[in-house]
Amino acid sequence: MRRALGTRRVGHTGTLDPFATGLLGVCVGRATRLARFFDGDKEYEAVARFGFATDSDDATGVPLGEVRDVEPDPAALAAACAALTGDILQRPPAFSAKHVDGRRMHELARAGKAPELPPVPVRVAALELLAVTGSRARLRVLCSPGTYVRALARDLGAALGCGAHLEELRRLRSGPLDLSRALAADRLDETSARAGLVPMAEALAHLPATTVAGPALVRALHGNDIPLEVAAAGEWLRLLDPEGALVAVARVEHGRARPEVVVAEPHADARS
Repeated sequence: MRRALGTRRVGHTGTLDPFATGLLGVCVGRATRLARFFDGDKEYEAVARFGFATDSDDATGVPLGEVRDVEPDPAALAAACAALTGDILQRPPAFSAKHVDGRRMHELARAGKAPELPPVPVRVAALELLAVTGSRARLRVLCSPGTYVRALARDLGAALGCGAHLEELRRLRSGPLDLSRALAADRLDETSARAGLVPMAEALAHLPATTVAGPALVRALHGNDIPLEVAAAGEWLRLLDPEGALVAVARVEHGRARPEVVVAEPHADARS
């Protein structure tokens, strides 16, 4: 995107494991200030391979024990999926981007110094068994940020007593962004990159909005709070100008909107 658009101001909204495919949200220009508002639930399609676990919980790792082919029983696997659905405690993989004493876990793991991290709370809204083919099971996962799908594969293998790891992972959705409007990274050029950009106001359509004009618009452009004439649902509110462009994302407190991130430039008449 930097090369295609000729700008350095580009940032992504959440990493993917190197072997994974699918959606990676990218913010350009002033939109880089908005990355945190895209950190919603994630949806994946995954393939778990049963028969042995690995030290990384995925196909890039070293097998732990004998490499076998085990065909999981669909009924038992569906029951194991149900047990891992909802609010659960999940032990993060040894190979992860989490920090311990200032270093990432995957660096410590490669050096043989990774401590076992305590389980952390995550939410798995859906863990659906789509198909079983031999030793492989295709799964649909809908989960909260911070959930490791490869840890789900690991725990499914443990529940069935045969070991398992994640073999394939494809991200279908991240917060309000989904694959339907995604661009192929290997076919990016300036024309396709610019055509694929989503206006900031539209990209944040999952947040409620109100239009500001006149003195209220001037205050919002300068980061000053404004009174709300209508009740706002939720903690965050999009402030739009009369043309529908995003001015700021504001925090709603006590009947007022306090701009937290201002993305529009003050107009000449607004500065005067």
